[in-house]
Amino acid sequence: MNEVHGRELPLQINENVPEKDSLNNHIIDYVNDAIILTDQEFIIQEWNSAAERIYGWKKEEVLGKNIKDITRTKYLTENREDVLKSFYTDKKWTGEVIQFTKEDTAVHIFSSVRLIQDENGNDVAAVAINRNMTELHSCKIQLNRNQHHLEFAMACAKAGLWEWHVQTGEAIYDERWAGILGYALDEIQFNDQTWKTRLHPEDFEYVMKEVEKHFNGETEYFSCEFRMRAKDGSWRWILSNGKVTERNQEDKPVLMTGIHIDITDKKQLILKNRNMLERLMQHHEAILKINNDEDIINGKIHEGFQKITEILAHSIQTNRVSIWLFSDDGSELRCSNLYNSDKKNHESGASLKTEDYPKYINALKSGRVVDANDVRRDIRTNEFLEEYLIPLNIYSMMDAPIRVGGNITGVICCEEQNNLRIWSTDEIEFICAVADQISQLILNDEKKKIHQKLEIMNDAVQSSLNGFAIGDLNGTLIQVNKAFLTMWNYNSIEEVIGRNASEFWKSPEILQEIVSEMSSSGYWFGVKKAKKKNNELFDAQISASMIANENNEPIYMMASFVDITDQRKAEEALKRSEEQYRFLFKTVPTGIGIARFDGTILKANLAFISILGYSKEEFLQINIRDLYVNKEERDKLICSLNENGVVRDFKLELWKKDGSICTLLVNCDIIEYEGDKALLTTGRNISKLITTQKKLEESHRKLTDFNKNLEQVINHRTREIEQLLKQKDAFITQLGHDLKHPLGPFMTLLPVLEKDDGNPAHDEIYSVLNRNTMYMKNMVSKIIQLTQLNAPSFTINLEDVDLRIIVEQSIEKLKHLIEEHRINLFNNIKDPVHIKADRILLHELCDNIINNAIKYSQDGGTIQLNLEQTQDMIIVSIKDTGTGLTENHIAYIFDEFFKVDESRHDFESSGLGLSICKRIVERHGGKIWVESEGLGKGSTFYFTLPKYNK
Repeated sequence: MNEVHGRELPLQINENVPEKDSLNNHIIDYVNDAIILTDQEFIIQEWNSAAERIYGWKKEEVLGKNIKDITRTKYLTENREDVLKSFYTDKKWTGEVIQFTKEDTAVHIFSSVRLIQDENGNDVAAVAINRNMTELHSCKIQLNRNQHHLEFAMACAKAGLWEWHVQTGEAIYDERWAGILGYALDEIQFNDQTWKTRLHPEDFEYVMKEVEKHFNGETEYFSCEFRMRAKDGSWRWILSNGKVTERNQEDKPVLMTGIHIDITDKKQLILKNRNMLERLMQHHEAILKINNDEDIINGKIHEGFQKITEILAHSIQTNRVSIWLFSDDGSELRCSNLYNSDKKNHESGASLKTEDYPKYINALKSGRVVDANDVRRDIRTNEFLEEYLIPLNIYSMMDAPIRVGGNITGVICCEEQNNLRIWSTDEIEFICAVADQISQLILNDEKKKIHQKLEIMNDAVQSSLNGFAIGDLNGTLIQVNKAFLTMWNYNSIEEVIGRNASEFWKSPEILQEIVSEMSSSGYWFGVKKAKKKNNELFDAQISASMIANENNEPIYMMASFVDITDQRKAEEALKRSEEQYRFLFKTVPTGIGIARFDGTILKANLAFISILGYSKEEFLQINIRDLYVNKEERDKLICSLNENGVVRDFKLELWKKDGSICTLLVNCDIIEYEGDKALLTTGRNISKLITTQKKLEESHRKLTDFNKNLEQVINHRTREIEQLLKQKDAFITQLGHDLKHPLGPFMTLLPVLEKDDGNPAHDEIYSVLNRNTMYMKNMVSKIIQLTQLNAPSFTINLEDVDLRIIVEQSIEKLKHLIEEHRINLFNNIKDPVHIKADRILLHELCDNIINNAIKYSQDGGTIQLNLEQTQDMIIVSIKDTGTGLTENHIAYIFDEFFKVDESRHDFESSGLGLSICKRIVERHGGKIWVESEGLGKGSTFYFTLPKYNK
């Protein structure tokens, strides 16, 4: 090998051995390459300074020794024999070898050896020029290693390499750069437009600013993330890192090098994780909202179910969320609440028979959740296909069982309509958490019911008329109710608790007898003599029993007491009541009868018998069935009685003895009479009432006909009035125009006449004429404007208007009046208020109302402008501290030509301003009104306008 990196070795050896003069020796020692001279047997004859440095042997140590013993050469590409053969044939050899130093360190040598011959062609010597390539070889190895690592890193990072010649616009891209965007290398142009034109429009400005910052030296490296359009039209997220590697004399960038890394998957993962985090936060907030809801905490099932379904639907953004509970026997699954987020309504009442959906029920029992992304193919849910899924257009379901005490009591169901949906893991965890909240709600409801029952029982015991007491097995009282204290005439429970029960009876033996009986049978019932606080005795009916523990061992005694003194009084009262009943039965004017269901009459009072015209003996021999005029009425009566147990206000026609018909209004009840069921009937003769009712119906018919005729007359009069109003509007319009025409020349000529007159004595006259002329002009303009607003054909020019600006302009227009009267005006309308309105009419409205407030306010008064918003309307109020209004003023304030103070000769007021304001507001779909507490107490005008949502 004669060349290193394409260049000849610097030292050329002549075929003849040069003389060893001092100059040659100096040159040989000066060069950096080892120069070794041997004889034909390779015995070292010359060894320069470079050889000493490379091999570590001094010249005197190697002279006379064989070269192979000193350098111990290893050939990299050939064996020794082939090298010698080539050397003796070609008289030279060049190549790279490994040799060893004195310290046995391997060095990489580029060796060039020539055979030297004398003039006769005999081999006399050999010279070797050896260059130490060890450092270069190490650099090559490191370079190859670095290049390999770079290639590996670029491949792993899927990084594409680019190089940008900034001044020329030329660019170089590698295959990976093009491949990121889906191109082959031969499909792209090698200039900077290739990447600039593919930048996302929203990222272009940002990227160019980052490039400029790096060009200006503000950043050490260029690094930013942006989107580029791929070959298929999609957008790929790119991380670009680069650096200016060359600048010109003006420090302008010449060459910039960098890489592109496709971070689309990373961005999508970040977005996915961000979305998941947002969902988790929403789910967490929803759970907290459920946990902290008062209705749910208090176990209000109906309100709690409504709130949970709404919260769940909004949190996971699905169409339908419902809660279903199993019936007590588990045969049905019943919808307790269904929220439809599209319709924003709640439903309930649907039911499903569990036996029709065994796979679904088993899935609920065996799993934590039924997450069916495709309900029509999922074996757990396709049982619902025909009757439920297809009619409701449901494609995906996520159902979580509701477990209470280890048992499934229901299910919460999320349903997606119109599209398939893949339920995420966090959504599954969320619905399971919500199912646990529902379980807690049901438990809270059960606890509430148990607590209510206990309270009811306690209240029942405390409010019971019966005395109640609990004692230990020794008879010591530990609890009594208020009735006990009342019954024994004690004032407080402290007087009783802790005393032995035997103290409350006529003799101690009574308690012993009761305890002895309870010990054997467990209970005792009877009547004993009790002793009150004042030692008064009374008969107490006792019902006593033992309270046992779970081992059926008695631990307490419990008894209830009734003071049968009242019972005896009641028995006596009952006797008196029976006597009264017998008296009433005989004397009451309402007919009362008792009969068997076969029609046999058992008993009837005199009134019943008299209605039908029979004697008592005759009536008791008749079967009631024979008296029915219409047999179907009897069947209807009996049917209603069997269904409802009672019949009320039933009209019944019966034959009287004389053959005439009597109409009765009857009530019927089923009673026990003489040990058998019987029919108790009370009846009132309403024959005369029916006749009177028919007369009233005829009168009502006549009155109805009269009202119809009256309505026609009123409608005719209304049309006439409407025609008169139209004629009035036409007359006012014509009048306005007729007055407007002569006013024009008058207003034009009057100033001319005043100027030509020049007589100061006539100034007051001209002032009156000018004032009245302006008044007439204002009056005519207002009349025409009001007539136009009243016209059905009149249309308003709606546009987007900021009401705040209109109000501010009106205030500015009236500023001179505000300052003249020292009015303190507060405009509280600070924010933009966009509405659809006629700008000119809205100016007229605000000018009139604010001017009106100024006009009727005293000097130094206050005016406040406020604005409120409802769901559909804005409400503007103008409040003043002026003269105020009476109820009569308020009633007519918006009428045409109405003035609050007729005595005031106000030439600036036509009496039409507020009428025009009313028409303007109504034309915009709003309302206007005024409120005042009376004269001297100021007024507040309100008007509303529809909101405009952009």
